[in-house]
Amino acid sequence: MTLLMFLTGIIFILSGATQSLPVRMHPLSVAMRQLTVPMHRVPVAMRLSEDPNVSQLRALYYNAASNKDAAFKLAGILKSVNNKSPAILVCYKGVSEMMQAKYLVNPLTKMNKFINGKRLIENAVKNNPQGVEIRFLRFCMQTNLPDFLGYNAHIKKDKIFLMDNLNRIEDSELKQNISAYLISEANFSKTNN
Repeated sequence: MTLLMFLTGIIFILSGATQSLPVRMHPLSVAMRQLTVPMHRVPVAMRLSEDPNVSQLRALYYNAASNKDAAFKLAGILKSVNNKSPAILVCYKGVSEMMQAKYLVNPLTKMNKFINGKRLIENAVKNNPQGVEIRFLRFCMQTNLPDFLGYNAHIKKDKIFLMDNLNRIEDSELKQNISAYLISEANFSKTNN
């Protein structure tokens, strides 16, 4: 990516012009509409000494694609997660940062959320490169972000990894979600190139 393209992208974000663009609906919202969990069934509070339940995080993540409250609830649950936490929690925190950016107005805050989310996701992948759910989350984020942000280098590699490891996933919910997403994403040129 040239410096000119990068600077144009930054100016585009900072100007708030992205607010007027039509937004492609997140494939998780489309493909897994039947899998969304009603918000009243997601626990509001958790004891600080407990790690968040991954099933609860998934439910909030899938809802966060189209629900601002779910995005911020996810962030609240993951508030105490840091780089010493399990890699899957660090990854969900990174995803949460990026999902919050969708609902923010200030372009600088949006960019900071994106940068922090990217850092957290990449740290999680670095700490657990064979984590299927971690790679799935990165794949979802990269296939839904605009190209000018430059966070799309792992799309093909992650897609291949997910397809190669789909049969070894024991968690039926995760397996179903990944399968549904890969099928829905197959129609988009970003992953077919």
